[in-house]
Parts: sequence; C-alpha cells; structure tokens
Amino acid sequence: MQMAPVPVYQANAPSFDKAIFAAPGLKRQREGRVPSQPRFKKASTKKPVAPSTPLPLDSPDDHTRSGEHEADVGGALLERCDTPSEATSGHAGVEVEIELPETFNVANLLDFDPSTLGETLMIESPPASPSSAAHLVAKLEDIVKRLEVPIEQLVVDCDEIRSAFEPIADALPSDLKRALRPTAHLGFLREDVLAASVCIASRSRQPALKKEIARECAAANQLKAALDDQSVSERLLPTKEKLDAKNIKLNEEIKRLQQELSEVKAAIVANTTDMEKIATEKQPLSTMLKTNLSRIHLLNKSLVVGSNEPDRQIINSADEVRLKALVAVRQFIHKLSVPPSIRIL
Repeated sequence: MQMAPVPVYQANAPSFDKAIFAAPGLKRQREGRVPSQPRFKKASTKKPVAPSTPLPLDSPDDHTRSGEHEADVGGALLERCDTPSEATSGHAGVEVEIELPETFNVANLLDFDPSTLGETLMIESPPASPSSAAHLVAKLEDIVKRLEVPIEQLVVDCDEIRSAFEPIADALPSDLKRALRPTAHLGFLREDVLAASVCIASRSRQPALKKEIARECAAANQLKAALDDQSVSERLLPTKEKLDAKNIKLNEEIKRLQQELSEVKAAIVANTTDMEKIATEKQPLSTMLKTNLSRIHLLNKSLVVGSNEPDRQIINSADEVRLKALVAVRQFIHKLSVPPSIRIL
C-alpha cells in the first residue's frame, strides 16, 4: 500500500492526531467531500403537515459537532425535504414551503440543549448478540496482541491493525474508536521512529569509535612532532656557515692553501649529504601524516551529533498512543465480559 508522505518533526512536533490528519492523502479526502446546500432554499413538498417532533438522536458526539457545522446540518435537512421518496411516499397533502434563516441552529428544534448531552444523557449501545460479541472480543484481542509488540515493529506493519479495526469500528464506542484509530495509521511515523532508533543504536557504539579516534590523533601528533623537530638541522647549520666562510677565505688563498681548500670542500659535501638524507627520511613521515589525517576525517564523518532526548521523545510519543489504545481495549473487553444484568449505567 502506498503511504502518504508525512513531515518529519523533532522537538516542536504537533500532537499525533494533528500529524496524522495533516497528511496529504487524508487532506484530499476531507477536501473531496460534497459541500452542503446553500443556506437559503425553498422546498416544495406534498408531505402532510405534522406536529413538531424532536429530531432523531444518533449519538452525543453528533450533537456536539452540530454546533460547529450548522450550515452543513441545514443543507442536509433541505436535502431530506427534496428527496422524492419522502415527499410523495403515499401521502396527498398540502404544499409546504420551507424557508430557513441565514443562521440555522438545529438546537432550536429540540426541547433540550444538545451541549448538555454528555452531562445528563447516557445512551447505551444495544446489547450485542452472543455470536457478535464473541466476534468483537476476538477481533479486539487480536488488536491487543498486535499492540503489545514494540513500537519499532508496530510502525513497520500496522496494516493488520487497520484491517481488524475498520470492520468493527461501527460496533465500538466513540472513545474507544478515538483511541484505536491513530494506531491504524502509525505507519505515517515509520521513518521518524526508525531513524530515531538507528541514531540511538549508533550512539551506543560511539565510545569505541571515539577511543580509536583518540589513538589515531595521538599517533598523528607524534608524527607531526617528528616533522617539526629541527634540532639536527640547527646543529648542522652553524657548521655549514663556518665552512662557507672558510671556503671564501681559502679561495683568496687558493695558491697557498690548495690542500686545505680540498678538505673544506669535502666537508661541505659531507654536510650537504647529511641534510639531504634527513629530508629523505622525513618523506615517509609526511606521507603517513597525510594518510592519518584522511582517516581522521573519515572517522569524524561517522560521528552522530546531538543527544538522544529528541529521538526518545519521538519514540515515547508514539509509544504513548500504543499504551493508551491498549488500556482502552482492555477496559472495553472487561466491560463486555460483565453480564448485562449487573452492568452499571
């Protein structure tokens, strides 16, 4: 299955639900919904005029969301009035002309405040049959087994959780659905969690790498110290200067000091040979220094900078979702295991 790309967050990461539903694939699904009808619309039906009755209640969550989407609710009601099957379902009545105000509030049609549903009204799900309840418990236990694996494995393969959750989503209470739905999409955090795990594993191997770098630096420092040692050259330099001065002096006295001049030239040649020998001996040291510097540069590239805290926060954030879903599923399984006669409403 092709996964939608998800931005990588670090310390300032948003909540998990916002990161999940900000994905491009889910955004396209939200943008692809059918828009509601205009707020002003006249509908002509032949439905008999009936006394005002409260609208059917689907769930407390639906009424809670109605305050945020009043225009959509008005459009949905107008669509119901325009449906031919409802307008002419075997009734011959008078024409009813409906004109909705600009700001339509479904709460005006009710004899109670929908915002107090969560405090004063508790709607219990209809008791499930033994076979469907057993099937639901089996599915939830399968989800629990998959949620008990480490988060590093769960983000790699969460398709099984989604395939087990979606068929039973309508049979679950809303709070359990809200807890389980993010776990079906933990694959969006796969790259972040796996990258954080790799960074932590790499940092655990860094002490040995740092010791090796320290040894290489010590060896390089010794080679550099040998290259910087000028004691032999400094010791030979005064001798060469004296011989040069003596050579000049002897050239002036060449006729009389020919023998002495030859000995001085021999000494100069010997001194020059020694200096060339020293330079030749230092060439391997220079090559070894270049090699060590290249190796140090490569080893420095292997270091992973930063601390483990941001990566642990990413893993802990994903793991909290897993633990929250696990607790919610276990509580719901326990609730299903209690006989209906002793269930507390």
